[in-house]
Order: sequence, then structure tokens, then C-alpha cells
Amino acid sequence: MDGEQQLSLFESAELKSVELIMTFEIGDRVQITIPEYKQRDTESFFYLQDFLNKRGTVLKVLEHLKIQYEVEVENKIAIVYHDELIIGWPI
Repeated sequence: MDGEQQLSLFESAELKSVELIMTFEIGDRVQITIPEYKQRDTESFFYLQDFLNKRGTVLKVLEHLKIQYEVEVENKIAIVYHDELIIGWPI
């Protein structure tokens, strides 16, 4: 294939999903929230309850099929999905 790499259907879909979302960047100040459609999800609520509505800083972007972030909140680390973050506060 002349140096071209062939991607599987899964890999191709994963790359497209990452490119379609405007991601937060390392250092962005964010606030953790639970999107309305997840509010009845007890697993999400249980995990996020200590971080809910608190502000933190993005430490790492984890680009998987669904983008995740490592966020420092009050000296603790939360791993959250993209839709569980909103822009935090101004510098």
C-alpha cells in the first residue's frame, strides 16, 4: 500500500469521533457537572458526587472512543468524560 496504513472500521470511527469534538486542553479551568441525560445514572452520580459542581484544572486529555480528562479538583484527581465538564472560571 505504498507506506499507507490501513485502519480497521473501529479505528476509523474512533478517529472521527475524536476529531468532531472541540476538546478542552491541558490547563483549562473547568467545572464538573452531570449532564441531564445522566442524572438518573446512579454509577455516574456516585462517582462524581465528591466533585460535582466543583472547579478544577485539566491535567491530561485521554483520547479514546469517548474523550476523557484527568482533572485535579481540590488536590484529588477525577477521570471524567467530555460531557461531564463545562468551562470553569476566568483566570
